[in-house]
Order: sequence, then C-alpha cells, then structure tokens
Amino acid sequence: MTKETISILTDKKAMEAIRAGEQARRQDNKNYYIGWHKRFKMKIGKIELGKPPIVCAVLRDNFNSKILSRLKKLHVELIELRVDQFKQLDFRYVAERIRILKRNKFLILLTIRHKSEGGAFHFSEAERFQLFRVIIPIVDLVDIELKSPICKKVVQLAKRRKKPVIVSFHDFHKTPTNHNLDQYWKEGVKLGASVVKIAAFAKSQKDYFRLLDFTIEHPGEVITISMGRVGAPSRVLFPLCGSLLTYGYVNRKTAPGQLSVEQLRKFLK
Repeated sequence: MTKETISILTDKKAMEAIRAGEQARRQDNKNYYIGWHKRFKMKIGKIELGKPPIVCAVLRDNFNSKILSRLKKLHVELIELRVDQFKQLDFRYVAERIRILKRNKFLILLTIRHKSEGGAFHFSEAERFQLFRVIIPIVDLVDIELKSPICKKVVQLAKRRKKPVIVSFHDFHKTPTNHNLDQYWKEGVKLGASVVKIAAFAKSQKDYFRLLDFTIEHPGEVITISMGRVGAPSRVLFPLCGSLLTYGYVNRKTAPGQLSVEQLRKFLK
C-alpha cells in the first residue's frame, strides 16, 4: 500500500467515521433494518450480507484448481464472475466454468459489465440480455448497471428466478455530489434492486469522505467503493461502516485502487 493510502487509514476523521459506523451497526434490528431493507434481508446461500466483513473475489475464466484452493484457504465463499472478460461467450463454455465453481461450493455473482462502465462487453444490449437470460438460472446473485437500457428487464428476470440483484453505478472520473448519490440510490431501489452499488473515483480526500458519509447514512443498504489511489482504504473501511461487500482481485486488478483478496483478509481479520 502507498504512503498516501496508509495516511488515510490512520486519519483521525476516518477513524471517527469508523466508530460512527460501528455504533450504527450495533443498533437493534428495529432501528437498523429500516425502510425497504427491512422488507428484504439479503441472504445468499449461507452468507447473510450485512454481517461484515464479506470479501468477494473477482475472477475471469482463467481460474484453476490452485486458485480455487487458495481462495478456500482464505475462507472466501463468494465469487464475482466477470463473464464480460471471458475468452468465449458460448453458453456451454460459460456453464462449464460455473459448474466447476459450484462443485467447489462457491456462490456466484454474475457480472457481464458493459464497456461503458469499465467492462469488456462490446456487443449489443439485446445480446447481453440473452446472456443474462440463459445464465441467471445457474448463478446465485446478479449485477446490472443502473443506467443500462436492459436494467429493468434483468431485474425482473432475476426476481422471477428468485435471485437477488445488485443494481450498480460506476463513475471512473469523479465522485457524484451528495444529491446525485441519493438520487442513484433511490433510482436503484425504485427499479427493484436488492441492494444498490455505487463505485466512484476519488480525486481527493473530500471525495473519499463524501462517499464514506453516504455509506454511514445507508448502513446495510448499499455497496460502496471509492476507486483510485486516494480511495483504496475504502476497500477495508467501508464494509465496517455499512457497505455490504468488498471486492478483491486474485491475479489482476479489475478496478483502480482494488486490493488483493489476501490484503483484504489481512486487514479485515
């Protein structure tokens, strides 16, 4: 980790924010599970989100038995499978990779990220929806971008299959204003999200703390990530303040400022 990252980790305001977040999490269920979250307590297999820390390992299709064994030793149960980065998008190939993960008792978050939000999928939205349609039945959780024209259809499809849905928003250039953060969350909830994810690039500590404050205001309702070098500590701190997941890479970063699964496990012991 960089000196800048370490300095933020030891920043007095950050530590006060962590304590505030922990106090919020200690509230009784009546106060904690409020609003729409009270109606939907997100559980995937044996994992109940909101019981921190939940580390999600990000994988492409190039995993092998050595990598899976490594994840098991780190007690990782949830995998974000980046199908958009697969070398093949043929359903039989994708299904076989999923079956291997299932045989190894991993839960799978399906992501087919569009290139407009940092992904590798460059075909039409109609083709992407067809991929979602055939893969959703064999995974445990689904991610779809808030601004995608197929978002509502994917949410409805996942709900029919009784799969929780992350409705996500990514900004690789800046951190939204407080007003926009609230607006994105409300839009995601209105679309039927089980949880709303907001990942935004931090140019300054001010950006970082704005997203941290938003996280504390929505404990157990969001997944939040502050991207970039300044935002790197969010991968550790935000889950302690109410963010439901933190993502770690195995061999290669998939987002700026992302930490490895090993680093996350070390800091979140």
